Amino acid sequence: MNKHCLKIIGNILGWIFNIICIAALVLAVFTAYNAHKTGEPANILGYRPVYVLTGSMEPYMKTDSIVITKDVKSIDEINVGDIVTYHITDNEGKRLVITHRIKEISEDGTITTKGDNNNVSDAYDLSIDNIDAKVVLVFNQVAWIVNTWKTASGKILLLSTIAAIILLYIGYKFVVKDNNK
Repeated sequence: MNKHCLKIIGNILGWIFNIICIAALVLAVFTAYNAHKTGEPANILGYRPVYVLTGSMEPYMKTDSIVITKDVKSIDEINVGDIVTYHITDNEGKRLVITHRIKEISEDGTITTKGDNNNVSDAYDLSIDNIDAKVVLVFNQVAWIVNTWKTASGKILLLSTIAAIILLYIGYKFVVKDNNK
């Protein structure tokens, strides 16, 4: 295959990759908007991001991190040692969402959980009906981004950085394309 054909194939693959990325971004934005509008958690193909609010799972999951969870439908999908996101209703009727590690699954299906950084197991008798999802990926490195995003100046800084990266990429593509002609 000659150099010209390889370049055409590379350009086509680049366009396909860009279209897939744009479609994924549009899907993510639409899902986030819909989740905000309905109050339901954002869910894309059974996966959803969860924001870590406390240090109960440190050092494995740091405060202000993001974890990706996968929906759980049956007890066969979870094991002792898995980290799960579950919900309970407190005494005031408010729904609480907690992410902790499974310590025990009894014969009758009762699930016991505990935060890695907590001294005692959670005081809730859980069943599979309480389990929403299982943690599949942890992004501890994004905690600083989350903390920065909380401030107005942080939003400006992060958006400016993203814009600069995009502009540098576009500029690089034009320079490289012009030099290859």
